Amino acid sequence: MEFNPKIPANVLRISRKFVFELPSGIKHSLIRSYSNVLSPAKSEKNPHERCRLHFLLAWFHAVIGERLRYVPIGWSKFYEFNESDQKCALEAIDEWINIHAKDRANISVKQIPWDAIRTIIHQSMYGGKIDNEYDMKILESLVNLYFNEKTYDFNYPLFKTSSENQANVLKIPDKTTNSGFIEWINSLPNVESPEWSGLPNNAEKLVRETASNRFITEMNKIQGVEDEELGSSETAGKKTQASWLIAVQEKSTKLLKALPLQVKPLVGNKQSNNDPIFRFLLREVAVASKLLNKVRDDLNQLILMSKGESKSTNELREIAKNLFNDAVPKVWQIYSTLELNITEWILDFKNRINQLNKITQARDYGRSGLWLGGLIFPEAYLTATRQSVAQELKVSLDELMLSVELVKNITSVDNTCFVLKGLCIEGAEWNYNENKLIMTDSLFSQLPPFLLKWSIKKNANMNNIFPIPVYMNTMRKNLLFSVFIKNESVLSDSDWYQRGIALISWNKTYEYENGKK
Repeated sequence: MEFNPKIPANVLRISRKFVFELPSGIKHSLIRSYSNVLSPAKSEKNPHERCRLHFLLAWFHAVIGERLRYVPIGWSKFYEFNESDQKCALEAIDEWINIHAKDRANISVKQIPWDAIRTIIHQSMYGGKIDNEYDMKILESLVNLYFNEKTYDFNYPLFKTSSENQANVLKIPDKTTNSGFIEWINSLPNVESPEWSGLPNNAEKLVRETASNRFITEMNKIQGVEDEELGSSETAGKKTQASWLIAVQEKSTKLLKALPLQVKPLVGNKQSNNDPIFRFLLREVAVASKLLNKVRDDLNQLILMSKGESKSTNELREIAKNLFNDAVPKVWQIYSTLELNITEWILDFKNRINQLNKITQARDYGRSGLWLGGLIFPEAYLTATRQSVAQELKVSLDELMLSVELVKNITSVDNTCFVLKGLCIEGAEWNYNENKLIMTDSLFSQLPPFLLKWSIKKNANMNNIFPIPVYMNTMRKNLLFSVFIKNESVLSDSDWYQRGIALISWNKTYEYENGKK
């Protein structure tokens, strides 16, 4: 049985649980490859260059498998890469080598059909399972790194790292037999660095945080109210209130006090209806206002129900259970967030309402500073900005491209720019003094306000820029859009993709700072 949120909590509580999991790590994966997939009879056949190709495939397979531990930075989601993919890729490589070597003892490195090998691995064997555009870029960059002519050079590095960690870089061993590669694999340290997989050195912290959050969430799920209900009874004709209802009443009262009373209406004129951003905000305000009224009404009804002054309904009872377990009721979840507890969700919702109340009173409708992650429909906002700029420049939507400008101080904002705040960058850091991307061991770096700019494609300077993803939150399940960013660093675009570079619209660091204001 796989982990699944649909498994009833009571079943988990009464069950005996056994977990069978293979040892993680690139070293263990290489050992399994040489035990189950590769053999001297296969790898040491002519030409002699075949053995190194088999090692490169084993290392590549180990890396893409190890990156699954670091979801959502290693990959945006979990993919079912398995030993069958490796075996199929091995057969394809052998077939191409046999065709070009023609039983000769050696083959020129330049004669190896690199393009064919890269294409079949990238697009068929492994790429066929990937459905995210930027995961495909990661896979392509790894394929290009490990399957090229330079891999036969002396001391070719298996990964890239920051300048201070150059001494720890692993090089492809100069071996020509299976036993030689196995000896090298056994000599690898047991403690591995995430950099072996092309990730920031501090990515291991993400694994521990994810495991901790999952543990807390699962513990909350198995905390039921059934035992508490047995404690309530009829005494002398008077009903005793269950202790869990008392807790729900107290929590509902506190949450209700934390919420704003209303969403201020958006005021416009006759010309406002022609403004795409105004029309977007009308919808945003309407949906937020409806949700706020729903949440406030439910909390008021919960307080009355807990006091015994109102009848219980199935929906109210379910909401009460959620609040007791510190979870967010499903009927309130109309926009995408991380898996927050109820207190965090209320704080987030409050911050979103406060932002809307400020925007509705601003003349520029948030152009001079907007928290993208605090919108209910951030994709619709992007569409509205695009339509607005297209109207201003009198061009079609397809003629525009989106980029970001990271600057220390924003001095002016023209009609093609919008100031965004509250975003962070993962997998990299921006050096404002040198105006370029730099490597970092941190998981993320909070960004000050920056410019989101629409420009005409044919007039744009496309030198040294590349697209990066913008995700809703750190789980990377919701890809909002892509933006172009400058790359004048020593690393290539592919290197940045391997390190999981992305902009994140919503993160807890900004959320809590915003909540204190």
